[in-house]
Amino acid sequence: MVEYYYPSDSNVLKDTELQEWINEIFIHGFLKNEHAVDEVAKFVTMLIFRVSVQHAAVNNGQYDYSSWMPNGSLQLCKPPPTTKGPSSMQTVLEVLLGEFPEEHFVEAVPKQILKAFQADLSYLREEIAARNSQLKIPYPYLNPALTENSVAI
Repeated sequence: MVEYYYPSDSNVLKDTELQEWINEIFIHGFLKNEHAVDEVAKFVTMLIFRVSVQHAAVNNGQYDYSSWMPNGSLQLCKPPPTTKGPSSMQTVLEVLLGEFPEEHFVEAVPKQILKAFQADLSYLREEIAARNSQLKIPYPYLNPALTENSVAI
């Protein structure tokens, strides 16, 4: 996706908002380490992974293994219910990894990239479900079917 919108280094350099964002991260996040942010795509990939998949891997199992919070799930995307019974996994995980309720991309190439990504996620869902069906204690936390698009949605 990054390569589509930024086909060359000059495109990256011309995007003033992107440059300001990277500069802020470079100064405050990497303490001016010149080797820290070499490639925009790599950095954006790390960022997306951190706020979606890594967050799910580290945090989604906390309830199952290390806490007991009967009055509120760690994953609620909405205010806690006021009546018993209306919540389900669907209402807790409203926007899953790779799903975008709003159309952010209108061009054909980004839409195709997104479809390919969603197909990869579908394949991973099936592979993880098959693997977990053979395990005594399944590990569901990296399954795209249980991973939110982002912790900030």
